[in-house]
Amino acid sequence: MLKFGKILHNARKVTGKLWAFCLRLRGVSHGSGLELKGKPIVTRCAHSAIILGDNVTLSSHIRYNPLCNNQPCVLRTMGKDSEIIIEDFVGISGSSICAASRITIGKGTIIGTGSVIMDTDFHHPDGEYRWDNDATSRSQPINIGRGVFIGTRCIILKGVTIGDRAIIAAGSVVAKDVAANTVVGSNTMQVLRHAY
Repeated sequence: MLKFGKILHNARKVTGKLWAFCLRLRGVSHGSGLELKGKPIVTRCAHSAIILGDNVTLSSHIRYNPLCNNQPCVLRTMGKDSEIIIEDFVGISGSSICAASRITIGKGTIIGTGSVIMDTDFHHPDGEYRWDNDATSRSQPINIGRGVFIGTRCIILKGVTIGDRAIIAAGSVVAKDVAANTVVGSNTMQVLRHAY
């Protein structure tokens, strides 16, 4: 049984390296120590950038999260000059990050499974009963600081800045800035207490 476990472990490492190579072929740049636990979905628009720092972990498989990832990690740029910048030692589980302008995630941040981070509304009213689908026209950058903890199933909306070492409670919708070293939660984003 130990021999089979070792073979499986080695096969996962080889598969992760293959997926990392595929990311490079798609124009994604990454530092050393990238760990891909399952295959992420990555779409980079022409003339946009997805940059992953050192020791970034993308957990996309059901086995690699106690809550079982319901989806793989999704990294997607929506237009020319869009950027997703993920700094060193960031861990992301089964979450979607979609940038029409720019999303920056600071060093040491953890993002819980099922979370969504999007700097665009994707659609906006166009005329009386129609919707325009230009995701880039009304996007606003998102900046997530260093050492932030984002609980499972959070939604981070456009234009938000989250300060260093903030904690976002599970299931929160973040529609306004969050100060450093605070714990916030719920859909109304009330400050629950100071973290440190």
